[in-house]
Order: sequence, then C-alpha cells, then structure tokens
Amino acid sequence: IKETKCYVCLDYGQEMQKELPPDTYTLPDHKTLSLGKERFQCAEILFQPSLIGLREFGVSQMVIECLKRIEPDLHATLLSNILVCGGTTLMTGFVERLNSDLHKMSPPGSVIKIIAMPKRQVQLWKGASVLASQPGVRWITKDDFRTHGPVIVTQQ
Repeated sequence: IKETKCYVCLDYGQEMQKELPPDTYTLPDHKTLSLGKERFQCAEILFQPSLIGLREFGVSQMVIECLKRIEPDLHATLLSNILVCGGTTLMTGFVERLNSDLHKMSPPGSVIKIIAMPKRQVQLWKGASVLASQPGVRWITKDDFRTHGPVIVTQQ
C-alpha cells in the first residue's frame, strides 16, 4: 500500500484543505480498502513526528541536525551528496519534499543534490552484506552490549 497508494506532499496544511476523491486498494483476500487523507497523513509522520506525539526530529530536520555536528567546511559537500535509500523513500513525493525542506532550512545559495537510485529499497541490505563480508570487521552482540554497556564499542 505504502509504495503504490501513499504519497508525501509538499505542503501538509494545504493538502489537508483539499477534498480528495477516495482511492481503493484491494487486499490479497479480495477485501477492498477505501483510502482518503491517510494516503499522505501516514507519510507526513516522517517529516513531522509530532503529529503522533513523538518528540523527535523529522527526516529533513535530522539532516540539518547532522550537519550541525560536522565541520562547517564539509556542509556544502554533504548537502550536494545526500543519498536516500530504503523502500519508504520510494513513496511518490519523498525526494521532492526532502529537497524542498532542505532548501528552506539551509543557507541561501546552498546547492542541494539528493541521489535516489532506482532500486533503493534493497541498497541498505546490499551495503550491510558488503560490510559483513569484509575481513577484520568486528561485531558487538546485543548480549555483549547489555553486559558491558556502551564502553564495549571502544574495547572491540
């Protein structure tokens, strides 16, 4: 449903004001769902988690928060090389919304380039499999972390 019926809007407030015709989705058991505003409301949570009571940053703000923790000399390079991956980024409008938000949040004149590969729903898995196959890569198990706490990261 997410990849075929849901979408990310550029302006949530404006989209909420629209009268949208319902869309339908047929489940594997042949029952039909009628979808209205939830088609974009579910995606908006990625950008405004406060809509469901979460006190977390949305995707766009997370990018900006990451930049704040990095040397300013690297900001331009990083803003022009943003790679999005994972199936959620395939929702119609995701890349456009992220781009729009980042332009609003970044200094004037910033060059923002978002790289969205066609098969990005499997990029995370592929990257993890490449990393896991590298010799010398050390892993921390969940049990080790529970036993030793965060200090285990510096000991491995």
